[in-house]
Amino acid sequence: GLVPCSPSWPSLVITVCTLEFYRNLHLQCPHVATQPFMKTLCNIFGIPFHSYLSKQFSICYNIYIQVCEEVKHCVAMALKWDVPMWRLHNACSACTYKLEGEDKLIFEINRHGRVGKVVEALLDTFSRGIGGGYDIGCKFGTMLNTSRLGEEARRLHYTALVNLFHGHAHNQLCQLTNLLTYVKGMGLEDLEGCERFFSKSNALVASIRHASVFHRKQNIVEFIQHMDSFETSQSLSNYRQALEVLKTEPALKEAMSKHSVSDSAVFVTWLKEEREYLLGLSSEPFEETLQMEYYQKLVNLKKYNDEVAAISAEWVVLVESNPQTSKSPDTRPIRMRHA
Repeated sequence: GLVPCSPSWPSLVITVCTLEFYRNLHLQCPHVATQPFMKTLCNIFGIPFHSYLSKQFSICYNIYIQVCEEVKHCVAMALKWDVPMWRLHNACSACTYKLEGEDKLIFEINRHGRVGKVVEALLDTFSRGIGGGYDIGCKFGTMLNTSRLGEEARRLHYTALVNLFHGHAHNQLCQLTNLLTYVKGMGLEDLEGCERFFSKSNALVASIRHASVFHRKQNIVEFIQHMDSFETSQSLSNYRQALEVLKTEPALKEAMSKHSVSDSAVFVTWLKEEREYLLGLSSEPFEETLQMEYYQKLVNLKKYNDEVAAISAEWVVLVESNPQTSKSPDTRPIRMRHA
């Protein structure tokens, strides 16, 4: 098929294959904009490049993207994918599909901004056993408990978590409670999906920094849809990492035997003991506080004694002036030191 650059008497048409090729090229390498791609075509066909060719190609590409969106919309309507919350219910087949007899999974989400609205939508959609990742999940959990959603969140066992990357910047006591490393059921999930997407989307800057508002939104939406539908590298990475972790199980058992650790449950006990110890450090022990106060008083006493000794080493003498030159005595103080 051919896509024209104008509705009547077009001077340029672009094949659908070429437009689809550019769409996939741009999604895989967002740095490539329409102008360098059009220059490439001109070089291939041996014709001089003119700026109007980029504009004509952009018009054809806009038409092609619009056609693709209309087709997607028709398919979604036919498959009943346009119902409210469909994407949320079908976001991840591995998470939403349950096998007979399998352990309960923890659904997780990582978002920034209006987190309260996100939590409310998750509770309405997935009901029980949800874990939500947030940069300040520790503080957010406290705020959530006192909000209008607090009772519902507690009833449905909502768990506020801290993203793995941000969690390492929190204090140790917070990490023991909220960091994903110590939360059972989270596996290798780091809840940094947004950060990972933001990092990859930086590649769009070169091609949209001088684009119009329309084309900027068009490129961003296309990139998001592509990442959402075809980006599987993170899942594959987690799978490979899980296989590597399983390979270390013999080494773990050997180390446990070497250190007389009979059961892995002792690790949970250690975490509990560490948490209790850190909670005990929330206030200074009375005996240590008393010792420090006593020491400070001794320091102050020595300081005051030194000041008194320095003052006592000085004395003031009033020297009377010569009565022939002055009728009144000279009362100017003269500081002298002992010999």
